[in-house]
Amino acid sequence: MSRRGVDYSSRPHDWAAFARALKAAGYSFVGRYLSDRPKGITRAEYNALTAAGIAVYAYYETTEAAALEGYARGVMHARDALLRMAAWGADEAPVYFAVDTDTTGPRVEPYFRGVLSEAGDVQRVGAYGGYHVIRWLFDHELIAYAVQTEAWSRVDGVLTFDPRAQIRQYTLPKHGAPTIMGVPCDLNIATAEDFGQWNLDLRPKEDKMPIDVVHDPDAVRAAREKLEAAGLLTGRDHRSEDAASVGLLLIVAARLLDRVGGQVNLEDYELKLVRRTAP
Repeated sequence: MSRRGVDYSSRPHDWAAFARALKAAGYSFVGRYLSDRPKGITRAEYNALTAAGIAVYAYYETTEAAALEGYARGVMHARDALLRMAAWGADEAPVYFAVDTDTTGPRVEPYFRGVLSEAGDVQRVGAYGGYHVIRWLFDHELIAYAVQTEAWSRVDGVLTFDPRAQIRQYTLPKHGAPTIMGVPCDLNIATAEDFGQWNLDLRPKEDKMPIDVVHDPDAVRAAREKLEAAGLLTGRDHRSEDAASVGLLLIVAARLLDRVGGQVNLEDYELKLVRRTAP
């Protein structure tokens, strides 16, 4: 399911009011710059956005054509960007490095190889750019995230988006780009649940089984019957409906049975579960 967000480079007079206005207009995330320049995100802005329940992802840009400056520039920019992310406490989220000009994948490839060499993990690397650049970088496994702008994204005259891009950006008012409290914004449509949000409490969380499900006798009974029907549970020493540890084990085992075929070694699966959840 798609979500609507914005990005912007101007600053309103009141961040709290601006964040509330974004939320009221149906926008749930923003893209912001890692920069000391006036367009960069501020702590007051971040706090206001987070308080309003608005997620944030990060751009890095010095000049529009910086990605044409080669490998060493990519290393330098990645080092600066990742240090800034760490200062925000977002040392796992990706950064979208901007290609804010009409160019080609081969021309920016050295820059992104430099970025990746410094990042060490493609999951930390995103790109902002047009269709041809984004497609090239994905095809060459130099990025894991992308914001594709409608600019420079026409193929034979038709606006075309790479389906791997997590965000599609529309810059023209006729395509929905809004103005919020006097601040011109680009419209961003997120087509993926995880698009690199870096106020981490608002990033998608792995679906976890609620512990209190074991207090539901019907859920425990259904799980036990499923395991008995599969020949994986016999005897009567697991009949307790209200023992939390037994009920949880039965439900976990039944859910695992749904995911695999044939015989299930409950001991093996229990050990895997422990290893996955242990700190």
